[in-house]
Amino acid sequence: MIDKNFYLENLTAFDVLIGADRIEAEKAIFKVYCILQRDKYWLNNVATPEEIGEEDAELLEGVELELKELDQEHGFRFADFHELVMKEIETGGSGIAAIAEQDDDLLGFGDDDEDFDEEDEFEDDDDDEFEEDTSNKMGDFTDEELNLVVDYILNSAKKSFGYDQFAASFPDATMEFIDDQVLLYIIARKAYGEPDEEIAVTLAETFELNGFEIENEELLALTTKLGKDFSKEILAFGIAMDSLQQGTHPVDVVAHISNLI
Repeated sequence: MIDKNFYLENLTAFDVLIGADRIEAEKAIFKVYCILQRDKYWLNNVATPEEIGEEDAELLEGVELELKELDQEHGFRFADFHELVMKEIETGGSGIAAIAEQDDDLLGFGDDDEDFDEEDEFEDDDDDEFEEDTSNKMGDFTDEELNLVVDYILNSAKKSFGYDQFAASFPDATMEFIDDQVLLYIIARKAYGEPDEEIAVTLAETFELNGFEIENEELLALTTKLGKDFSKEILAFGIAMDSLQQGTHPVDVVAHISNLI
């Protein structure tokens, strides 16, 4: 269950990035923090003694200690972040603890001991029909649940710059177009590391298809500016998408990122 390579790779990535690109470094280190909370919960509340490796507890303790040292050095405010997570676990409701009780598979803690009829046999050629990709658990949630996360990030972004003035510059555009196809698109693509030039090219095509004339250079400048204005939202989006794919409930994801934006 606990992936040692994940921690090694992301902590190494942080060390490489922190001197040159703090935003990308923060993405890596907060990803480590989110997965650490999941693994700690699994280790302490879900795993059976047979499932726990000899080095699992030692690994998580070492990672947590390293995060505390990095927090002191770089001011990531992990203590506030941790308090929010623990509050969700303790209060239950739609939090992590309640979700785990209702459906362990949601957090990736499924029970391997499923009941099968011993007489059931499957031909080798049919095995593929029963194989599913369970690495991305975002599909476990409804659109309404996922929109809780997206709307939270988008509303924060709209407060980070002159939204009303920007929207007024396109009087014929709908709010959905501005919010979803411009602002949210920039946040999402920046979170996944797409260059500003490529984002601007796609935006130019989107604007043209919707009947708006705007120069590519202007869109490039806009993308660069909003990338700076939305730095916290871009970081939060990356963390949120990773957490959702790992199976963290959208309500808990909002709680996790609420201290970032």
